[in-house]
Amino acid sequence: MAKKPTYEELDQRVKELENEALERKQMEEERNRILNLSSDLICVAGMDGYWKYLNPAWEKTMGYTIEETLARPFLDLIHPEDQKKSTDEVARLASGNETIGFENRYICKDGSTRTISWRATYLPKEQMMYCIGRDITEHKQVEKMLQRSEERFKRSFENIPAVVVIYDTDLRIQYINTATKRLTGLSESDFIGKHDDEVWPPEVYERYLPTLRNSLNTREIRSIETEITLPNMGNRYLKITCVPLIDKQGKLKEILGITHDLTEERKAEREIRESEEHFRFLFEQSNVGLSLTSPKGKLSKVNQALCQILGYDADELMAKNFPEITHPDDIAESRECVRCLLAGEKEAYRLIKRYFHKDGRIVWADVNTVILRDEAGDPKHFITHIIDITERKKAETDLQTSELKYRNQAKFLDVIIENSPFAMQVMDAKGVIIRVNQALRDYLNITDDMVVGKYNILHD
Repeated sequence: MAKKPTYEELDQRVKELENEALERKQMEEERNRILNLSSDLICVAGMDGYWKYLNPAWEKTMGYTIEETLARPFLDLIHPEDQKKSTDEVARLASGNETIGFENRYICKDGSTRTISWRATYLPKEQMMYCIGRDITEHKQVEKMLQRSEERFKRSFENIPAVVVIYDTDLRIQYINTATKRLTGLSESDFIGKHDDEVWPPEVYERYLPTLRNSLNTREIRSIETEITLPNMGNRYLKITCVPLIDKQGKLKEILGITHDLTEERKAEREIRESEEHFRFLFEQSNVGLSLTSPKGKLSKVNQALCQILGYDADELMAKNFPEITHPDDIAESRECVRCLLAGEKEAYRLIKRYFHKDGRIVWADVNTVILRDEAGDPKHFITHIIDITERKKAETDLQTSELKYRNQAKFLDVIIENSPFAMQVMDAKGVIIRVNQALRDYLNITDDMVVGKYNILHD
């Protein structure tokens, strides 16, 4: 027969039970404090589809009171598009699999949507699911923003003609754009994860690698323009810019390399330079007077031939404008021609005009002017060709004077022949009569029509 406990032993046991009860109560209170203070959604759900326990974070997150939520099947709060996959996940959980990182969306009382990431386990004996959910709505929004940003980033790089390469801090290639593949003829696998010296021969990468390393070491933008002979592409003139990509914490994450092919640009510049040199040579060496004039009439450039025509040196001439050296009687016509050019009514004009030489004498000139416009169509300057025709004008004047004198003499001779009392006829070198005088017409009783064009009638 068992020994009965003494009073002291019973009292001791009562005290132990009271202490255990107190400890359990304290543990429960501590657990409840943790559950109540947790921002995570902590819950217990039964296989009947209803919640059995919800911590206060549910009310704060979803907007429903705990009582409202417990009274509804848990599928009611899940977004309709996520109910099927949520049911499938419950079945998977009940079959003995643990849920880690499962995401679904819940409809809050105000109509907004929250995305919850779950970790859950199932106890078959109790037929209960014990779950911890974390509201990742803001995280998902940031994730979407980053995704959109990356998509914009990729679209930007994919659509620009420049070669774009991104390196990690070990200078291994992490990204290339479409232009890189198109221009080099290489595939993405030829670049990704490799150093430049694994892609290019030394004569290529040695031209720019020091600049890339300098940008990495200094964490500053560095650029270089260099001529490189690329396989299958020949000589190319390239501008390579290296840009350190630094995060908000100031940590260097990657190096962005952008390469612009300036070959055609440099070729065009060289052609323009050669064209300008050719123009300058022709301008200076021409024996025709040449000038460049602003739309306002200010001389900006003159050649030596024009200086010789007008008697000024270049500086003196460019200190003047054309009206100052133009004969007053020719200014109006010159201005009208300029107006037509500026208005776009003509692209060129030609006129004969007079200039004043430095010594005051008049210089006659044959002037041809064309207008040059910029890409926007605005007047840039006039190019004027000036040929000194002073001697020609003098010769024309002398010829006119001589012709007038000859006509006066011929008229005087006509009067003498016509009024002579002697019968006279005038013949050309072949003896054909070209005229007769009145005395001959009277003597032979003839008219001009009867004898002009015939041979010597007096001889007959």
